[in-house]
Amino acid sequence: MWQMVPLEYQRSIINVPFPPQKQVLTVADNKKQLIEIIVTTLIGEAKVPGGYRSSLIISGQEDTPIEIAPDGVIIRREDKKKTHEEADAIIVAHAISAAKEERKYVAVVADDTDVYIFLLYHYLAESLSMPMKLQPTQAARTSIDVAATVGKLKDIIAQLLPAHALSGCDTVSMCYGIGKSKILKAVKAKQCSLNLLGDVKCKYGRHQQPLCASVTMCQM
Repeated sequence: MWQMVPLEYQRSIINVPFPPQKQVLTVADNKKQLIEIIVTTLIGEAKVPGGYRSSLIISGQEDTPIEIAPDGVIIRREDKKKTHEEADAIIVAHAISAAKEERKYVAVVADDTDVYIFLLYHYLAESLSMPMKLQPTQAARTSIDVAATVGKLKDIIAQLLPAHALSGCDTVSMCYGIGKSKILKAVKAKQCSLNLLGDVKCKYGRHQQPLCASVTMCQM
């Protein structure tokens, strides 16, 4: 059940000059302040007549996103509450949720490899079929058709998550000498088996032999 709640925000922070981009993005506290400014600005736009023609869902610092309706009403979306601290995982969770609810075209704006791999995995796992694209943040880059990619790589997508982790991602350091191209080539050639890596239902020890064999193969 959705609950309508009043939200308070401060306008004063919007008028503060921004520091250099590198300084903002490399300091955790600065990034938090930037997120707060963005959320505050978006909420402020809802107070302007005709501010939004469609509903807008915003995920900020809090676990529970808020939805701004076209009439300016603000709602806490408890049904979309996320406790994961990784922004990449939250982006994908909301994208998959939107695809399941709306059954229409979904565009995810990101340049991150983690987001790309997560989208492929969950798109297949949820048996989605609607158009979905990963849009770049810069016009010079090419957008990626997620649905078409899943169709081409569906036989190896189950191994893409562990392969991505072994070759280095946001939360896991890469194994020495194992890059993205090398491990992807091994997976496509069926020279390694990573299906059990990360499987919480796998009995302890069962994943060790195929994992060691896969790492050895990629080191050769």
